[in-house]
Amino acid sequence: MNISDALSNLNTLQVFSNVFTKTGSNNLTIARNLVASTINIQHGTNIIGQLSEYGQEYSVIGNTCTLGNTTLYHGSLYYGTILNSPAPINTDFSNIFKQNPFDFVSFYDQLVGYSSYLRLQIQNSNKTFNTGVYALSGQNDINYITFNDQDIINFLTCNTIEFDFKQGSLVILNFTGANTVYLNNINFQFINNTITESNVIFNFENNGVNIAGELNGNVICTTGTITLAGATINGSIYGNNITVTANTLINDSVIYNISGLPTRKLISPIITLDTNPDADYLNVTIINEDITSTILVSVDGLPYEIYSGEFTIFNVGPHIINSYVIAPGYSNSDISTISGVVTCTCENPTIIFNEATNIITLY
Repeated sequence: MNISDALSNLNTLQVFSNVFTKTGSNNLTIARNLVASTINIQHGTNIIGQLSEYGQEYSVIGNTCTLGNTTLYHGSLYYGTILNSPAPINTDFSNIFKQNPFDFVSFYDQLVGYSSYLRLQIQNSNKTFNTGVYALSGQNDINYITFNDQDIINFLTCNTIEFDFKQGSLVILNFTGANTVYLNNINFQFINNTITESNVIFNFENNGVNIAGELNGNVICTTGTITLAGATINGSIYGNNITVTANTLINDSVIYNISGLPTRKLISPIITLDTNPDADYLNVTIINEDITSTILVSVDGLPYEIYSGEFTIFNVGPHIINSYVIAPGYSNSDISTISGVVTCTCENPTIIFNEATNIITLY
């Protein structure tokens, strides 16, 4: 899965996590769908998919699933290895399949990389905090605002967030550090309705996030735990661990415009060839001048492999070396190509011609 594939999932995927847990007697409603490697939902009343505003192929995808007192609507249930149902699962014109159509690991890796990429962006919009109110504003197509440790302290007493942004623009709120962020009972005000919750992304670094009351926006929290402590989420949630501790409603809303999300293509690697004076071998070195990432290399059309360091080609004849760079959360670089020739310098070579492949080999 590359970053384009991962982001395209955000069009339809509302809740994703590695581990999703709700074990108390509280109630849970997810309007659209839930995808998690490990799902443990027990007790209370749990409804998934009933409020979906579009036709969907699935309501739940999991690997190991415990679904107690859970009713599924508008989409099938897929599970990979275990389905434990302490109370009957009622499905609305849907089926249950023992198969796993989702690549949890790859999607999560892309999400981690993409979240990191977003946090590298420099703030280009405005924020002020005064007597419990955060006033946020900007006139860019994509607005970035960074919240540091002091801001996280401010959120303990924050009761209102005002959004005043360019019509239809995207607002990315980057939280840094590792302190827990409390977004509790906050009033969201969208000035002149130039944007809605679907235009807002809360992007957390290593923070845990505790949400109580209403939150209007989408949440990305790739390393910490998201605690839903009596939350009403008007948006989507993508994280590592999600824990529900009180009545929670996740309404049917996702990121507004996937094609408008920023992405960056990696810089192509530099390939150099070093030959000895007799040109009877080629030393190949590949340099990556971009972020820490993985270099892939192919010689003479063979499958790409991970480049682990300088290597030597001894086979006589022309050679073509291709290479590109990949990293989770980024678009692959363009392919770099270089060619070279290894000549035979021995005095009396043995020449063998393979008629099936039209290859001449010198020994």
